[in-house]
Amino acid sequence: MKQNKIISIITIVLFLAVIFGFGVSFWIVPDKTFSESENRVLQSFPQISFQSILDGELSEDFNAYYTDQFPLRDGMLTLGGVTQLAMGQGESNGVLVGKNGQLAVRKFDAYISLTQRAYDTDYFSPAHIQNSITSLEALEQKLEIPLTVLPAPRTIDVTISAFDYPKEICDNLHDTLFDGLHQAGVDTLDLTSTYQSLYESGEYVYYRTDHHWTTLGAYTAYVTLMEHWGMANDILPQEAFDVQTVEDFYGTTWSRAGLSYLPADTLEIWSMADDNTYVMADKDGKTIQKGFIDPSYLSKKDKYGAFLSGTRQIITITQENNTAPKPRLLVARDSFASAIAPFLARHFDLVLVNLSGGMTNLSSYATTYQCDRVLVLCNLENFVTSDCILRIE
Repeated sequence: MKQNKIISIITIVLFLAVIFGFGVSFWIVPDKTFSESENRVLQSFPQISFQSILDGELSEDFNAYYTDQFPLRDGMLTLGGVTQLAMGQGESNGVLVGKNGQLAVRKFDAYISLTQRAYDTDYFSPAHIQNSITSLEALEQKLEIPLTVLPAPRTIDVTISAFDYPKEICDNLHDTLFDGLHQAGVDTLDLTSTYQSLYESGEYVYYRTDHHWTTLGAYTAYVTLMEHWGMANDILPQEAFDVQTVEDFYGTTWSRAGLSYLPADTLEIWSMADDNTYVMADKDGKTIQKGFIDPSYLSKKDKYGAFLSGTRQIITITQENNTAPKPRLLVARDSFASAIAPFLARHFDLVLVNLSGGMTNLSSYATTYQCDRVLVLCNLENFVTSDCILRIE
């Protein structure tokens, strides 16, 4: 009896010590500003104001602050993810865990209207998608040059066979978007079935730990675009490129899942001898770098950022001392375009504008830069989780 009482006392003391320790360390340990594992800025201590108290923002900011700055946060995420898998949920923190270590995000924060969103859900608003399609239709009618739209499939759409997840959920979103674009008469490329077939045959077209397509996946989109634009004879074969393999690439999906034991991806850099004759410049014409790859990213977690040195507001890519004039292509894009730009730059002078950064006045950019063609290239999920396409004009 006495022994049980001692054990109970020890348990209580240990429990209180853990709680007290976490509480003290929360205030003693300096706040982190950036999570390298998640590749994002962490919530800082909220600014307190009367207005933030009234509209509820202060409470939300404090919740985000405690979540982001919690001691041993990465370890707790891993523990939580392992627990979810052990309970047979088949996912961790909203990330599906499938065959051969394949990961895919299944939930998102969906726009219902410009003032209302549904958080952490499979739901999407057909009306929001239709409004985005209407904006693209209006742009196509306004432009005097050709417009092509390429919604890059999500990882879950391409790798659906790796998961015990209802395919009809993916199909519903896919059909809503692509049927709407076709009915509106917008020139659209749908590569979903192409990537699904390649994935089923064992081709490495989408990363396991990240939401982007691989360099081979980007090359596949490049080939399809060139064929679609009647430029098949100009396509560069895979054999024309030297391939450098970069190991230990852990992407954003891996970070969200919190399962640190899962294997890493490999990232491939395809290059040619004349890469350094291509000049990347900012909106003011100032040179960012020569070539397409920023090697400083290759030693970081965000290795995908090596393509075009991350995502910037406006980038132009031209070739030095090029005697044969090239048509100019305006690419309205998200980060998916970073891996395909080195292929397209062999045939076009490129102007890349960041849609998620508010660069949505495409008709104006097309005129200013005297472009010959416009390509809207972004992940399909942006039609659900963002208003950037809706704001295109």
